[in-house]
Amino acid sequence: MNEAKSIVIPSKWIKIVEGKFICIECGNEIGGEENLMETSTPDGIIRANLEEIKTQLKEFPSKIIYAICSVCGMEYTFKFINDELYLDESEMQK
Repeated sequence: MNEAKSIVIPSKWIKIVEGKFICIECGNEIGGEENLMETSTPDGIIRANLEEIKTQLKEFPSKIIYAICSVCGMEYTFKFINDELYLDESEMQK
């Protein structure tokens, strides 16, 4: 049995659909070309590469990768479950 398939996704997690999500803080659609989804790196804040993030979280499931709303600055953490990307409020925002 594949353990990942039996995981229940918390209702507060936000599913990223077609590279976009609705920010719970400002209500804007984030992703695409207008309101970029950003992530923080040691080199600063950059546009989030979702395929690269999926690859990293497949290899290192407990790695913490932050997503940032480019409109209001709300911070989330990426979650990768059942081959899908989700966002959860970061501990700093809770």
